[in-house]
Amino acid sequence: MLTAPDVAAPTGARRRAFIWLAAALVLTLAGTGAVIAANATVFGAASFVRIYLDALARGDAAEALALAGVASDDVSPDITLLSSAALAPFELGEVRETASRDGRHEVTATWTVGTEEHETRFTVERVGTTAGLFASWAFVVSPLATLDVTLEHEDRVQVNDLDLVTASITAAPHRFAVFVPGRYTLQHDSRWLTSDAVTVTADQVGTTLEAAVDVRANEDLLAEVDRTAREFLDDCAAQRVLFPPGCPFGETVNNRVLGEPVWSIDAYPEITIVGTSGEPRWHSGPDQGIAQVTVEVQSIFDGSVETLERNVRFPMEFEIHISRGDRLTLVTVDPYAG
Repeated sequence: MLTAPDVAAPTGARRRAFIWLAAALVLTLAGTGAVIAANATVFGAASFVRIYLDALARGDAAEALALAGVASDDVSPDITLLSSAALAPFELGEVRETASRDGRHEVTATWTVGTEEHETRFTVERVGTTAGLFASWAFVVSPLATLDVTLEHEDRVQVNDLDLVTASITAAPHRFAVFVPGRYTLQHDSRWLTSDAVTVTADQVGTTLEAAVDVRANEDLLAEVDRTAREFLDDCAAQRVLFPPGCPFGETVNNRVLGEPVWSIDAYPEITIVGTSGEPRWHSGPDQGIAQVTVEVQSIFDGSVETLERNVRFPMEFEIHISRGDRLTLVTVDPYAG
């Protein structure tokens, strides 16, 4: 079971220093009007949302999570992605209060990632004061979204700069909480496996996004299985018997065998590698190859002697095991077993 990431204490010292500095300034100005002005600007709804957005833009998940209303004890999705490593940078634009009703304030923010500009709305409310003077705020609706992630054939994926491992992803979509706004790129890239990158953009709070990552064998794995298959088949062909033990080919001859059979590989299998749906398991084939056997035989009917040459089609199949450390183990599947 995945546990929540460690969340460091918010950068409260900096914020407290700012608050008391502002308080001193207001007291210096010595006026109720100054407090009202500060609550409408520096300590207003838009400023509260900007603190959250600034934290995300610079990759500080801990500070964003520490703000009132961002996270709660009853958040059901997995919160592993609520971490700094899973955040991608974006450029923050205008943040402004656009509506106010029944004590709730709507704040709209524009932000840009790459060449795309987005607009996100937040709802906040006043929940008290700080230092007895300045408005305190909280999100009415948590500024999070959910991301349903499905992995095919593997249980490891990288989300931006976060390496994520969870076996439950391969069984069914796994639901994660993610910050809004945010752009999340999911991809698998390891020693033997790869995938296309899948990018989703969370620009509206409370929405559900989906990302399906189909992991496949990379060129290195295909080359390694092909090399192993060729070496294995060459060793089989070197055996001077009609049925080389442990090998995928053999031939029955009804006449008397006079000499040692000689095998050669006419066509090596073209390797294909597929994963097991819903599981981080892999296998190759069965892929077809062609071997040729040459042997001198004598007819049991008339005693005539001839050199027999036959092409023998055979299947080649491996079970492929890839450990957490990307150690590769190939196990040949006996086509005659069972």
